[in-house]
Amino acid sequence: MLLAAGADALLIGFEAAADPSVAHAAISRLRSDPSEPLRVIVEHSPALAASVGAGVLLAERGVSTAEARRILGPGRLLGRVVGSPISAAAAAGADVLVVEGPPSEPASLRAIVEAAWAPVLASSQPTVPALVNLLPQFVRAGAEGIILRCEPVATPLMLVPLVSAARALLPPAWFDAGPTSKASAVVVVDGVAHPLPPETAVTDLLADLGRSNATAVALNGVTVARRRWDDTLLAADDDLRVIGI
Repeated sequence: MLLAAGADALLIGFEAAADPSVAHAAISRLRSDPSEPLRVIVEHSPALAASVGAGVLLAERGVSTAEARRILGPGRLLGRVVGSPISAAAAAGADVLVVEGPPSEPASLRAIVEAAWAPVLASSQPTVPALVNLLPQFVRAGAEGIILRCEPVATPLMLVPLVSAARALLPPAWFDAGPTSKASAVVVVDGVAHPLPPETAVTDLLADLGRSNATAVALNGVTVARRRWDDTLLAADDDLRVIGI
């Protein structure tokens, strides 16, 4: 019903200590209609998400994005809540970022969008009239979608008008729109993940990090001769160790 109204995915919150079998049963019921292939995202726990075949939305603080990806595995949606441009820039490797609370105000949202390396969604618990007023502002600020928060007692039938209104105001689904101009790949430098734009050589990355004066680097455990820095391209999830400043 919600998919027919225009929803792209369903976000579900389970208790931190939820029994995976209970979560799996609940999600199986939601997926019981083969005519509506439902994308399911669970909150906070990449281990639970992995066990039930779902995506995950991480809290702003807690398990790192890189560790969550390791647990979740490839091909599943990994989102992260962010509340500032700094946390957005630090969330490299997430597939989508979600802005909740006051930062969803258009001016603050735009600053986060500009710092982000992934599509940004706003989050709100609006009525239909409020949504009609707010959502165009969110879109103009750069948001590519919205998470509609609802009370646990809300039924799908109650949510259909809200979902329909949001779908009418939004551009095509961000995860169906093809590649974006923002890099989602990361490279790990001295244990810290950094965004990795396409065709980035060792020299380029060191310059971006302000470490062009490095004396030596090791890529995935192998020392790279300085004369090769210009033509050694980095790949997603490479591990780079830098010696010197």
